[in-house]
This record gives sequence, C-alpha cells and structure tokens, in this order.
Amino acid sequence: MQGTKSKTSESSPSQHQIAISSTSRKLDAFISFPTQPATVKEHASPQSGIPSQELELMHHYATSTYTTLSNGTAQNEVWQHIVPREALHHAFLMHGILAVSALHLAHLRPSSSQYYINIAMHHYTLAVEHFRPILEEITPTNATAVFIFSSLLACISFAIPQESPETTALPFTPLDTLQKIINIFTLERGVQTVLEACWAWVKNGSIEPLMVHIPTEPENDLRDDEEQALKSLESRIGRESRSEELKTEALKALQLLRAIHPFNALPTEQMSFIMAWPVLVSSTFFTAICERQPVAIAILGYYGAVLHGLVGVWWVGDKGLRLVMACTDLLGPRWDECMRWAKCRVGLCGNPALGADGKF
Repeated sequence: MQGTKSKTSESSPSQHQIAISSTSRKLDAFISFPTQPATVKEHASPQSGIPSQELELMHHYATSTYTTLSNGTAQNEVWQHIVPREALHHAFLMHGILAVSALHLAHLRPSSSQYYINIAMHHYTLAVEHFRPILEEITPTNATAVFIFSSLLACISFAIPQESPETTALPFTPLDTLQKIINIFTLERGVQTVLEACWAWVKNGSIEPLMVHIPTEPENDLRDDEEQALKSLESRIGRESRSEELKTEALKALQLLRAIHPFNALPTEQMSFIMAWPVLVSSTFFTAICERQPVAIAILGYYGAVLHGLVGVWWVGDKGLRLVMACTDLLGPRWDECMRWAKCRVGLCGNPALGADGKF
C-alpha cells in the first residue's frame, strides 16, 4: 500500500484540520464493526518478557506480510525496515503492524482464523486509541508514522471481516454488500485527508517510495470490448442522470476509471491505481453512491469489475466479484445489458444463480 496523489495542487497541512477531525469520527465508526470482542490472553516469552503473540506477529510481518504491502523493490525496503523502525517510537503504528500481521495469518490459517481475527481487532482497537489524539496535532516529528499508519488503514479496512461468527450463516443482501463497501470507502476518503496533511513533510524523506502519482487521464487505448462497454455506460449516464451536476460528476468518475484501469500497467502498479479511485471521485458522486442512484451504482459495478483484478491480493479477495453481484442485483433487469461487460469480467456471464449472497 502507499499514499496516492493525483496531479493536482498540494495543500498545506493546516488546511486539513477540520477534515482530519472528521476522519477521527470515521475511525470510531469503523472500529464498531460487529466482530467478536477482542479478548486476548498474552503469555510472555521466558527469554524476552515480550508477549509471545506479539513476537509471532512481528516475525510474520518481517518475513511475509510486508511483501504483500509492497509495490516493488524500492518499497520493500520501506515496509520491511523503515516501517518497523518508526513503529518502535509510535505505539499506534506498532499496533497497526501487529493488526495487519494477524489479519494476514487469519487468511493463511483458516482453521485458526477467528483466533487471529480477535488478536487483530485487539491491536486495531489499541492502534486507533493511540492514533486518535495524534490526529489533532500532526507535526514533522510524527508525520512519517501518521502517513504510514494511514496507508495501512486501506489494507485493514478491506481485510477486517464485517460480520460476527453468529451471523456468518446468514446471507448478505445486495444492500448489505453495498453498505460494507461504502463504509470502507468513507474511511479511505477520510484517510486521504490525513495523507495530504502529511505530504509536505514526508514527500522527500525515507518513505518517498510510498508516494505514487495516480494518472487522472487515460494513458493508453482500451480494448474494443472495454471501449464499447464504457461508451454504452456513458450514453446511459447521459439519459438517466437526475441532474446535470450528477451527469457531469458521473462522467468524471467514469473517466477516472478509464485512467486507472490497469490494462497495460505492471502488476506491481495495479494495486496503487485501482485503490485510488474511491478517493479521487467527487463528493457529489460519492453521495450518489450512498443514495443508491442507478447511474452511480452502475459505475460502482464497473469499478468492482476492475477491483476483481486484485482477486489474488489476500486482503481484497473476491470483493470485486461481490460488488458486481450486488450492483447488478440492485439495478435490476433494466440494466442487464449495460452491466454485461462487468459481469463477464468477473466470470458471471450466463450464470443463472447471480445474486449477492456472499460475505463481504
């Protein structure tokens, strides 16, 4: 993971304080997911006096998890060495690292997944408790750690299960799936404000490899089927938008989707580009998603098809597929032809059992 920066003007840190306070509230809301209470028994290692769980988590992070966060060789150095070194001086970052490591282990060890999820929530809760007051006073001294932890939150937000063991047998409705992705995007949009507040202090420092400029204009031609699908969706947006403002912002969101579509990107760039889209769309368009306006849901479904390109990333998994399924169900038969490309992209063409009944 990394901070994203579109090709726009930079703002000074002081301009972001009101928005950062809002981000603190979003963190509070996000931590209230109905997961099991994070009651964790810790046993100290006889040799070090450090809880053995934390030793296990840090070892796993340093030998495995860090590679799943990296965007390439230059970032490997940051995630493997610089991030743990920063964490030694900032409790919120240390707990954030341990939470990510535990979530990774939950993914790798399904038979022990709930055990590691509980540990992850324990450390995530502590991370947020330590992080919240820091948001009120970001300084050059803590900006690097704040930037790193804010970047980690995208991974954590996708990886944390959003249902309790008592509800895992119950099917999710399309609205459930939509609300889960809205929760994640809301947090990510708030976190971007924090990243921007730190930008001036960290852009030329040790974590510079984490800075990624995201294109806002297409840099390559689309394949014929992709171009045809987007043209069809553009036409539908023009006919069905409830207002000129929504039409303008929806077309901009679709243009951004064209720009970040990783059809010619290196595999290590795909994660950066795809994860940037929810942050870069306008507030008007994001509100339209929250209001379930059809043109916004259709574009979100197309984003789900692109997100499916990250199906092999452990903390993303099949969320792109689930999002396409949910958006298709919410839109109904009238949008079937328009959504055909997105469904085919995730392997749903001709599937009579289409329905968003999976867990997000």
